[in-house]
Amino acid sequence: MIKRTREQKQNEVKIIIKKLTELHLNTSYDGIKNLFQNMKEYLITENPIIIDIPCPELNICIKGVLETDLSKKVWVKLECLVKPEEE
Repeated sequence: MIKRTREQKQNEVKIIIKKLTELHLNTSYDGIKNLFQNMKEYLITENPIIIDIPCPELNICIKGVLETDLSKKVWVKLECLVKPEEE
């Protein structure tokens, strides 16, 4: 298994932050703040980080994997907690 370097991890994190910025999501939301803490930890750890962060103020759950293995994909997605028709 080939591990991602710190620089490679930083590039992955930059992609996530860029997308959050495009969506106007910032650390004023607790769930996003928690995601940023996970990304900060990801930069210094040798282990992958599983993300499952509820963010009820945005009606989303943030899910993903910050993968350290270079052969595996880093991904984060936002899932709707309560769909409009369920309200």
